[in-house]
Amino acid sequence: MNATELAMALLKWQQVELEQRKLEQDISAEIMKLGKSQNVGLVEAKYYAGKRKLDWETPGKTAPADIIESHTTHSTSSTINYKDAFNVATEMLSDEDKQDLVDEFTTTQTSTNIDWKKICEKAKIEEHVLDPGTPKVTLILKEE
Repeated sequence: MNATELAMALLKWQQVELEQRKLEQDISAEIMKLGKSQNVGLVEAKYYAGKRKLDWETPGKTAPADIIESHTTHSTSSTINYKDAFNVATEMLSDEDKQDLVDEFTTTQTSTNIDWKKICEKAKIEEHVLDPGTPKVTLILKEE
């Protein structure tokens, strides 16, 4: 291939590439309108609706109290810093004193978990859609 032939090949590639991009945009726009994937020949045009961001808590708070309570769990966990506790302890301490020392170095945390989604489902309350997500289309040429 000489310089002129190379230049002509590059210009042809440019033209074909620009046409391909335009065709891809047109196909993607039509798939977006349809809102569903399409398969023709070896081409798969995949439609993705996008990941929605939902709020279950706000509408869930309007549910009856008994439903909220039935989907609420309380848990308590304790963490003991043994190193600090037993560095202070000596053999001279009585069992009661040792327990007092353990209690002094124990941290207790209580947490409450409320399953707002289950509350909304049980009370037949619709979620709030905070973000509908960003739909997209992907074109794939499958192997033969």
